[in-house]
Amino acid sequence: MIQRSAARYILNDYGYTSSVSDMISALNWKTLEYRRRQATLVMFFKIRNDLVAVDLHHLIPTRNLNYLIPHSKTNYHLNSFSQGYQAMERSTNQYTIQPQPTDLCQSVEFPPALNPLLLFLTLAFL
Repeated sequence: MIQRSAARYILNDYGYTSSVSDMISALNWKTLEYRRRQATLVMFFKIRNDLVAVDLHHLIPTRNLNYLIPHSKTNYHLNSFSQGYQAMERSTNQYTIQPQPTDLCQSVEFPPALNPLLLFLTLAFL
């Protein structure tokens, strides 16, 4: 809401027929949905790579390590009956469909590598 008001203020366009989405695009601003999705995926990356202290071990199913494939896309299983895991479930679904080069990124390279993925996800779910 504030972003939309700021776009109208900066461009000094308060007309009823004016499209605020076009104004935001003209200003090259990222939408709130895009920024939230990026923040969620960056936090999930940090959790997955132990860069923040969040315990995920009880959410990951145990499996036989004899069949472990390096850099395989893990589908983290979450308890769907628990409260508060819906956001984590969305981020794991988005994280598991990311391209392979993003999966191999280090912590500094990860947020810029998300831009093509987030563009795809934004266009795919419109």
